[in-house]
Amino acid sequence: SWSVADAAVAHVYARFSAPELDLMGAELQERLERAMDELRPQEREVILLIRVQELSHAEAGERLGRSEGSTRTLFFRALAKLAKLLDRQSG
Repeated sequence: SWSVADAAVAHVYARFSAPELDLMGAELQERLERAMDELRPQEREVILLIRVQELSHAEAGERLGRSEGSTRTLFFRALAKLAKLLDRQSG
């Protein structure tokens, strides 16, 4: 089964390069797209930088103009927000 983090990463991959969402089905893909669209741009970008481009929190922070700790917090809050958005859609 897919975790929220896996689903978010698959969504980002699908938007920028690979067709990962073929494995998940159209309904989940739609839900993820709607949820990702509700994230702030920096929330989407931090997921892309850390999970897709495989940058460290420090490297992502440099790109975002944030400290490593601030970037780490942003990343985990973005994943938590994504989970809430997905829960809201399903319930």
